Amino acid sequence: MEYEQSTTSSNTSGYSDGLNSSSSDDADVFNHLGSQKHSENGNDSSTGEDSPAMKLLWKFDKYYSVCGLNLFFGPLDDALMTALTDSIPLILLLHNDKSVAANIFCRNVLRFPKIRDYLAEKFIVWGWDRTNDNNDDQFENMLKSQIGDQITASIMRVAVDSYPLLLCITLQHGQLQIIGKISGTMSCNEVYQKLLSAHDKFDRRIETFNMSKDSSLVFNDFLTILLEDSIEYDEIANKLAIAHRRILRIYNIDVPDWSIDYTHQKAIIDARIAADNIIQHGFDHDLIGQHGTSFGHGFYFSSCSTTCQDYAKADPPINGRAILICHVIVGESRIGNSSMRKCPDGYDSTTDGLHTTYVVYSNEQILPKYLVIYE
Repeated sequence: MEYEQSTTSSNTSGYSDGLNSSSSDDADVFNHLGSQKHSENGNDSSTGEDSPAMKLLWKFDKYYSVCGLNLFFGPLDDALMTALTDSIPLILLLHNDKSVAANIFCRNVLRFPKIRDYLAEKFIVWGWDRTNDNNDDQFENMLKSQIGDQITASIMRVAVDSYPLLLCITLQHGQLQIIGKISGTMSCNEVYQKLLSAHDKFDRRIETFNMSKDSSLVFNDFLTILLEDSIEYDEIANKLAIAHRRILRIYNIDVPDWSIDYTHQKAIIDARIAADNIIQHGFDHDLIGQHGTSFGHGFYFSSCSTTCQDYAKADPPINGRAILICHVIVGESRIGNSSMRKCPDGYDSTTDGLHTTYVVYSNEQILPKYLVIYE
């Protein structure tokens, strides 16, 4: 039996999530186009005068007086590759003349120099005109092949009146994710703030643990910050449900040696339970007993986040507290007491009897997974 629990040590607490096992003129347009990156692999229809980007720019200029917009002229896969290679976030600019917001958005937002310049400086922008329904199958198939079914389905569900649509896409944990969504109903100021936020999320995507910013108890090589809008972040934040406290950061922890030790130890304990063999674990550490030994002299974990918060102390430099979320092999457990200095024969952990607190005596049974920093 495997539970995901957490540990308390110094100012780091643990918690369990309960798992089992103004526009330019026409000349500006073509001067700007000269600076575009063209696809070396693309054909004439992707990079020439008949390319989707050129047609969209021509429409913007003729019907909406939008000049100087910087679009990527190659196919979508080249835009993705360039974004990944140059570490720049990609924005899909999707237009539809049938939207009631198209005229206002193009004239008030896409013509605004501050937004146009920020897009050119900070993003790779790839555009597509969805006005012609006959191209929808081609558009959907292209999206599926380049960015996957999940994002494609999200795009295809958007109502026409929400267009124009700007979607910021980047790679996170090996998967493409939408980290910013701008609809045609937003004001100029709202759009600019959304762009700033999307780029900030992109920067924090590659941020690693900062020893001077957070606790000195862990190593920066093993931590990757989670995006605030990611599914993984939301799941962890919802499970913690830290009342009246704002989460500052959540890091993913990945230490290969710990994973190996944990997997090995789990196999041993699983085999012992099945064969009814006895394995004893004796463990000692300087921090053991610092917060009490009511259920044994070992490492304490709780499935209740409020219990852990009582032990988490503020780190003076940032006044931040930390909760460490771990996988813990509970195995066979029995009620512990303060006299126990090792795990009783035939058991893998001790407990408070309510099964909200567990004590393990071997750190090979512990696999840290998330570090949550909160106020």
